[in-house]
Amino acid sequence: MRSDDFVGFGKRLEAAGEKYGDGAASNVEVVAGMAGDPDPEIRAWVAASSDLSSGMRQRLAEDPDPRVRGRVAGGEWTSAGLVARLAADAHPRVREGAATSIWALPSLLAGLASDPDAGVRAAVAANPGIGPDVVVGLANDPYAGVRRAVAGNRVTPAYVLESLANDQNSRVRWSAALCRTTPAGVLARLGADPDKLVRWAAVMNPNTPTTVLEGLSSDPSNRVREWVAAHRMTPPDTVSRLAADPDGFVRARVAKRPDTPPQILVRLAADPHPRVRTAVAANPHTPQRCWNVSPQTPTPGSARGQPRTRPHPPRRLSPSPPTANGRYAQVLGTIPPQHPNC
Repeated sequence: MRSDDFVGFGKRLEAAGEKYGDGAASNVEVVAGMAGDPDPEIRAWVAASSDLSSGMRQRLAEDPDPRVRGRVAGGEWTSAGLVARLAADAHPRVREGAATSIWALPSLLAGLASDPDAGVRAAVAANPGIGPDVVVGLANDPYAGVRRAVAGNRVTPAYVLESLANDQNSRVRWSAALCRTTPAGVLARLGADPDKLVRWAAVMNPNTPTTVLEGLSSDPSNRVREWVAAHRMTPPDTVSRLAADPDGFVRARVAKRPDTPPQILVRLAADPHPRVRTAVAANPHTPQRCWNVSPQTPTPGSARGQPRTRPHPPRRLSPSPPTANGRYAQVLGTIPPQHPNC
């Protein structure tokens, strides 16, 4: 959903909340009203709500819009029997929703693993409820998106991850490098991958061996070195060496670490890069003497001395309650993803 579409939907959602939330006695009544809204995106929004009655959920499972049925199929509160029924739906989006359900039985997932739609097979491959035989079959799927989902699934056996670490598609190897269950030996091999995004993913894995981190501290990609500097398992001598890295973003990561030695923080307090000095000022372990190192060094309490934070993610579109109870604001979830076949 594009940003302008998201804003437009937010306005429609707010209008629906005002319409059904005014005078409602409970969340169940609000959800029931929104479930009958003529806008299919509003119905899809509440299709997975815990306040939806069983009868209303059954009705939405027969909704003419596949987005609504798919949202019901993947809902946390949808019964296993209803998930099985929706798994036979003619629309791939609905079957994909069923493949993501936590209530989908292994036998059901095994059947969906041979679905003609690659999106459905990828959803099966990402479900931790699949059996080992299904994992092995999907690891050889011709569609790279399916193999990537297998590589990122925590139930994928080590020998399958080792095979996927040699996949010709870099995105599959990237997913294997990020997986928390990937063996250390496989992570070591992925740390030497020719694709820098795969090496970056290996650095992002908290289980990557220190020997791999030491080698990647000299990586030609500054982004890889930056995250080596941020990794909690990076050895102290490697951190000290990265404090003199030619890239300012790498030095800033060193300055943010809580275990960076005081003498290095003192040196970084006079760094020519403003991001590095800001990171030193934001570090609660920075020695007091750092504030007098250089006139360029931000001091605690100054605008430049405040920790720089990333932009906040978009807030959920739960508008301010237009009525005294405002119960409709409590039942809003997340927008269901768009399916390419819709």
